[in-house]
Amino acid sequence: MRKSWHMIHPDPQHVQRLADQTGCHPLVARILVNRNISETREAKKFLYPRVTDLPSPLGMKGMDVATQRLIRAIRQKENILVFGDYDVDGVTATALLEEFLSYAGARVFSYTPHRRKEGYSLNREQLRRMPFPRKPDLILTADCGATSHDAIRDAQKAGIDVIVTDHHMLEREVPPAIAIVNPHLEDAPSEMSGLSGVGVAFCLLISLRKTLREQGFWGHQPEPNLRDYCDLVALGTIADMVPLLGANRILARVGLDVLKSGRRPGLSALMSVSGVVPERIDAEDISFRLAPRLNAAGRMAHSRLSVRLIQETDPVKTRRLAELLERLNRKRRAAEQRTLDQVASMLTDTPELLRSNSLVLAHPEWLEGVLGIAASRLVNQYGRPAILITTRDGIGKGSARSVSGFDIHQGLHDCRPLLESFGGHRMAAGLQVKAENIEALQDLFEQVVARHTRSIHAEKRLPIDGDLALNQISPEMIDALELLKPFGAGNPEPVFSARRVAVQSFQVVGQRHLRMTVAHPSSMSHSIMSGIWFNPPALSISRERLFKIAFRLQWNRWNGKKTPQIVIEDMVPDTTGCADG
Repeated sequence: MRKSWHMIHPDPQHVQRLADQTGCHPLVARILVNRNISETREAKKFLYPRVTDLPSPLGMKGMDVATQRLIRAIRQKENILVFGDYDVDGVTATALLEEFLSYAGARVFSYTPHRRKEGYSLNREQLRRMPFPRKPDLILTADCGATSHDAIRDAQKAGIDVIVTDHHMLEREVPPAIAIVNPHLEDAPSEMSGLSGVGVAFCLLISLRKTLREQGFWGHQPEPNLRDYCDLVALGTIADMVPLLGANRILARVGLDVLKSGRRPGLSALMSVSGVVPERIDAEDISFRLAPRLNAAGRMAHSRLSVRLIQETDPVKTRRLAELLERLNRKRRAAEQRTLDQVASMLTDTPELLRSNSLVLAHPEWLEGVLGIAASRLVNQYGRPAILITTRDGIGKGSARSVSGFDIHQGLHDCRPLLESFGGHRMAAGLQVKAENIEALQDLFEQVVARHTRSIHAEKRLPIDGDLALNQISPEMIDALELLKPFGAGNPEPVFSARRVAVQSFQVVGQRHLRMTVAHPSSMSHSIMSGIWFNPPALSISRERLFKIAFRLQWNRWNGKKTPQIVIEDMVPDTTGCADG
């Protein structure tokens, strides 16, 4: 897809004032202003996040009732079941809640469902079969439950209380749980609106620890340090692609520091097989290395494997579990590629699909566990909402992913007469639909997308944070940009542009990527820069031509050395201007 460059022009006086008052690099100040962070206090909180800056979650609706009910269960030795989702957000939320409650002396056990055999969230069949180690007196959900109305009613009839902790969108009628802790409830503090499922669970721990402290509960054992749980919060928060702003930014930044300490043997083993250096772990490592392997368990086998890895302390067992997740991830990649190859064939056979505002495709052979990640790749490639559905026994199960500016949960809500069920949030959702209704869903969803968004163009908007000549790049500049981390949803990595760039050399690496050396002809000896371009489109690269490049700045670490490198986002012949935006 062609990219449309849009240069951001901040007020130079605002940039200089912010640099002077915060002491940060002028380029960092420029990016902050580009992100609408221009006040000194706000900028300092962004650059130097502290746990003490976390907004209080104690006023969240349902928090007090949930806290008091859990304390009663702890004191009366009731059986507490932590029931979690099967993705990284749910797995980390499950492990976090079980670990804290176990430390507090609760009779607690956890369960995550089998994605294919049991489906998403708590359901009536599970309550009928009771596939748990023992019958619970209290069910505490983790990253699920927001739409489990029937199952929660059945639990009530069976004498089981349910507390829902979730961050997925709620329907107008909320489930009949004794307490719901969800940032999408009415009157919820705005600072909490972007929390992940594990972020919501962590907020519950803040309330639990405080209330137990006030009751003198910690007199016979050390009070737990909640900072030690932030590694799990960072994993789930970054993996779930919630905005890395406000509370999420604080929790992710602190959690990354905890991950560097290697306090969990299971996660250390996972980093080892993933090629992640603990001392340098960042959000990109979680998104592209750790999260896919943790998710592979639920996609290809059972998410319980990931919970076990997080909780295990024996080094031999952690290594075996980590290696198993590595093998499952390789299987996941192969299944994902098969799906994408079949999608490509469909689009080749029916090219008019690419003239639509959305993509809704179905195939009986697709593996349910890889549909979400495959749909995400289609969104990135074609710049429009995508739904992929696999069918079995007359029922289609699908994953939906969206583009910025289109609320896919609302989009599915508008299609609800055709759906058996659906749930999720603005950017991602899951759904069930009768196979006979898939064609009608394609038509209706296309109408919904066309009605709610501008026509999807064959261009992807690429914001540019500023012009930066290659001979201006320095190690100090790259170090300064590290303050803006962690990058992710809501806080994208800065992109710069350089003009009149010549390609000195290039070679294909890893079959699909380009490693190249670039420079400005006018200052060749001072501007030579190594670069990498991942999955570039077809482009005629000639040493005789000049280009304009859009790029990110990073360290390249190899054989114990680190050198500046650019990661190319786009490259065009230097004959076109950069559109202002």
